[in-house]
Amino acid sequence: MATVQSAVDSNLNGDSAGERAIVNLSGIPGTGSAVNGLSRTGSILPAGDPGIVAYVAKDSTAQYVVAGLGALTNAGRQTIPSGRINNWDLQIKKQFTWKDGAVKLQFAGQAVNVFNHPQYIPGYLNNVQFHDSNDTRNQLIPGNSVFNQPDQVYSSNSRTMTLTGRIQF
Repeated sequence: MATVQSAVDSNLNGDSAGERAIVNLSGIPGTGSAVNGLSRTGSILPAGDPGIVAYVAKDSTAQYVVAGLGALTNAGRQTIPSGRINNWDLQIKKQFTWKDGAVKLQFAGQAVNVFNHPQYIPGYLNNVQFHDSNDTRNQLIPGNSVFNQPDQVYSSNSRTMTLTGRIQF
């Protein structure tokens, strides 16, 4: 795939996702690149200059390239694979009874993400929020310093443990 795109309508599907990317099928997986705008003579112009007629990727080996204004994109939503989720939760309970079942004593221990595997994902996991809209957006824009590096944007879903005791009578 060529890394130079001519000026075409950038929002053909009518949604507000103007930061869609161009996928370079021969690029290094998971990498991203910003673009330089070019004039008719091939010189680099600053972003937003009305003399821009094409774009060229700053890194031609990147898999995802930012689509400049007017460039036709070919990357759909959710095309960057996310890391695996390896989450194990554990709960152990023990109940003791006295006086023919009239009094019960119950102890419980619960561990969420018991093996403490890091999981950098947006949204919610075990009722913990892992989402900030600016950070999420920055992580998804090719050419950004944190592109495709969720560990730089989200906190890990670290292990939590709870111990409880309950008397029922």
